[in-house]
Amino acid sequence: MLHFKNLLTLQKQRADLKRNKKTKKNGPFIAEYFMEFLGSLSTNEHVYRHEGHPMKLSKEKVILAGLACSLAGAAQAAPITTWQVEVETAFVQSSVTPTGVTFVGPTELRWGDPATTAGDSGLIISNSPADTLVNTNGSPVPNVSITHRNNPIFAGSPSLLSVDIASTLTLTPFAPSGAGLPAQTITFSVNFFETPNEPSTCADGEPNNIGVNINGCADIFVINQNSINFAFTYPDIGGDTPDFARTYFISFLELTSGLNPLPNAACNAVSGVSAPCLGFRTPENQTTTFQFAALITTDPVQVEVPEPASIGLLSLGLGAIGLMMRRRKQAPA
Repeated sequence: MLHFKNLLTLQKQRADLKRNKKTKKNGPFIAEYFMEFLGSLSTNEHVYRHEGHPMKLSKEKVILAGLACSLAGAAQAAPITTWQVEVETAFVQSSVTPTGVTFVGPTELRWGDPATTAGDSGLIISNSPADTLVNTNGSPVPNVSITHRNNPIFAGSPSLLSVDIASTLTLTPFAPSGAGLPAQTITFSVNFFETPNEPSTCADGEPNNIGVNINGCADIFVINQNSINFAFTYPDIGGDTPDFARTYFISFLELTSGLNPLPNAACNAVSGVSAPCLGFRTPENQTTTFQFAALITTDPVQVEVPEPASIGLLSLGLGAIGLMMRRRKQAPA
């Protein structure tokens, strides 16, 4: 007869382990009891009675059942696989210079006396607030965009010199679901140069009527942030490592390859800026939109330097380094 008592003992031990929320360290302990049970089988096939009926149980089936039971008992870690990423971006009215620039609202600036029927120049923030789902170690997901309406304006008319942009980021685990991290805001500065269009050599040091200067000299924006790999932590939810503080990295990428290290001449041409610098050059008499996207990874993003066209980086919506939250444990009922 099969030593069914030993099987019950093994099951009891496994139940005790589960109640005590033991981890992988219990593997040798479970294996010891399981091997002791197998050693009690003197033949390849044994019979025991269940509710009065004889049932056969082969040693091989016992081994398979034991392995399945062991695997089922070892839960896997539960990192956050999908995040809800909320980004709200706006111009800071008090930071706009000079006073002749029109603050239309938190997402629009306008300036200059139009030199053509195309109208004045301006900056517009679109898709703010943005609410998207971002998979951990997945593809970048678009959110906020910024458009420069670069129309010719008369010399001497008011033109943007600088503005601060404030972006607020809120991260909430979506799968598995959990409490959100506290909202974080970062403010970064933009310096701008409305370039004259006539010189044969433009302010960026490159020839007029060629490349980005095809319609006249391109305007120049300089950004004071180029942040990627902002680290934050969030505890695993469930699995065999509940409350383990796992580290993630969030980066915001510029998808149109417009945000790049600028030529030294372009940096030095902008008031209050010196080379090296990061920014945009926008063609004259065109409307240019820059699309940003969120990327969340479990390892830091690796960027080849210099590879300006490969990935433009801007900390729109990034919170402070070291965002951290400890998930509240539910009180027992």
